[in-house]
Amino acid sequence: MLNNSASVNKVADEMSKLIPKLMRGIKTGIFRHAHITHGQIVILMNLYGTGENKVGTLAKALGVSAPTVSGIIERMVKQGYVQRIASLEDRRCVIISLRPKGERIIKDLQKVIRKRWSQILIYLSPSERLSYVRLIKKIVEAIEKSRE
Repeated sequence: MLNNSASVNKVADEMSKLIPKLMRGIKTGIFRHAHITHGQIVILMNLYGTGENKVGTLAKALGVSAPTVSGIIERMVKQGYVQRIASLEDRRCVIISLRPKGERIIKDLQKVIRKRWSQILIYLSPSERLSYVRLIKKIVEAIEKSRE
């Protein structure tokens, strides 16, 4: 078990050095293309996947407070990316949904992201690409389980 622990620590150390480089490499050109912040992209992608969401749920997705998300949402409403809708069940609750402009931003962004990944993945063999996707899926599952 000691060897397994040491191995995990060694890999974790290596990952802590590699992941920031990976993220910088992937993000190159993505945010410049969209002209919006990382937080706005996270909110737009969340809404694109769910259709609509409460401010509190969006705050959890970003890992920030509801007032912080409310400020981001305010700017996004002014930019025409999202809209606020009063909940029919609870008038105190506000639902945020995508507007067509926000949906266009996400679709354009997905094209840019796919193009960027294509530029990166050509350096891997077909079997390495499949292994990479399989491992990323496993890591995402582990992340989701660790949040529970």
